[in-house]
Amino acid sequence: MRERLYNGDFFNFDFYIERTEGVYDGIDYEEAFKAFTYHILHESGPIEIGVDYDRLGNDGLPKENGSGRMPLRKFSKGVFTGVVDGIIKDKLIDKAIGNLDDFQYNYIRANKDFESIADMFKRIKDDCDYDSCDFDYDITVTVGSPEYGTNEPYDRYYNDVLSRVNVITDAKDIMSLCCDWSEFVYRYYDKLKDFADKNWRKNNFAEPEDFVYEWIDETQKLLAGYGTDSIYSALSEVIGFVNIT
Repeated sequence: MRERLYNGDFFNFDFYIERTEGVYDGIDYEEAFKAFTYHILHESGPIEIGVDYDRLGNDGLPKENGSGRMPLRKFSKGVFTGVVDGIIKDKLIDKAIGNLDDFQYNYIRANKDFESIADMFKRIKDDCDYDSCDFDYDITVTVGSPEYGTNEPYDRYYNDVLSRVNVITDAKDIMSLCCDWSEFVYRYYDKLKDFADKNWRKNNFAEPEDFVYEWIDETQKLLAGYGTDSIYSALSEVIGFVNIT
């Protein structure tokens, strides 16, 4: 059991795993995380990982009605449910949630069908702008529903890009996406690097990762309209025109 102070109260807590066949509790986080991820990758049936806690009184003993269970992640029928906002805030639990987030996004990325940003907007029927965070890099690109039935260079480029970037998760309630922008750049890396060599003044990137980040940032500016017709037309040729109706 670990003892932690939160909001003036002390807690004892440890981790548990709950499966259909029962609960495995009193374990540390490393054991719980390994069991949770192994189950999802290799076994079937629902599973939950979480925290059992006791709120302690001044005598160091659990308070009456001070015990509880705080789920962190559930997985059932191929779907994750999110963090339950529990009573304990602690660095270890923050780390656990962070690792579970990473595992969840990687699992979804590896197992969901490709859905482009353009197709997502058709599905949700929403004209609002969304912040689309890249999966690998700490950078965001603002996107909105493409304009159809136009062949203007900007609209053509906009459609071409949004038809090629995969949506990993979408949260309509907060107008936020997690997208594979970096995968999009790596897919066209040689062509985009050649374009940058010919058109960018500064192009001395030490590592491919630096170029990928810079290109995602450049895409944010281009989608916001900070480009010329000649640039938009040239980039549509680079990544290939998509006829969207």
